[in-house]
Amino acid sequence: MSKDWQQLYNKTQPLVKKYYPDFKSANDYANEFLQAKLKPGDLVLDFGCGVHSEAFRDFKKQIHLVGVDFDQRAQTENPYIDEFKQADLNRTLPFATNSFDLVYSRFVMEHLAKPQNAYAEVYRVLKPNSYFIMITPNLYNKIIFLSWLLPDFLHRFLKKIFVGVKDTDIFPTLYHSNRAAKIKKQLIEAGFKDITIIKAGGMQEYFMCSKILFTLALLWEKLTDYIFKFTKIHLVVIARK
Repeated sequence: MSKDWQQLYNKTQPLVKKYYPDFKSANDYANEFLQAKLKPGDLVLDFGCGVHSEAFRDFKKQIHLVGVDFDQRAQTENPYIDEFKQADLNRTLPFATNSFDLVYSRFVMEHLAKPQNAYAEVYRVLKPNSYFIMITPNLYNKIIFLSWLLPDFLHRFLKKIFVGVKDTDIFPTLYHSNRAAKIKKQLIEAGFKDITIIKAGGMQEYFMCSKILFTLALLWEKLTDYIFKFTKIHLVVIARK
């Protein structure tokens, strides 16, 4: 996470505690799953790790974390991975079949030209009965849909201004696998079973620069936890090989 993003996040957390103390983000759901499933000695793959693998901060001494990404910076700038492989995530992964106890992916699939190939490779490198968990944007959310329509340069500009993300951490989005029904279909075609898709909030993080907009977005999240849940901004996907 960039320093600017973290500062904005810390600044707005009191508003979350005040207006929606029971709020659960996609990261919260994913972290609960990791806490329940990871065991000491597990070999875990962070698919598209980039320079951020904070989800594994609490597991650093318990598991062996392998990162794979096209971005070579991960090898020197990601403090959580124990091993790194550079690869095109649309193509064959540089790992043996049935290697990993769990594969994790956070905000990666929306950037891939061939997510179906990626799902097939994730399935291949997982051990039998092991899990794949990913977080990705939901194209039925108005902000995500708008970002899909915007030119890439404008999308990058708005994300830097409103969310505080570094330019080097912003990549073109294609959204070829960002609807729940389509994701489930692609995962089944890849061989996965026991597929669960959770619609989770987090839209307020796009408005952390404004207390008023952040609060309004947070209240909207609270409302849509009861109605219009299909419009939640993130999808948490869990599937078993």
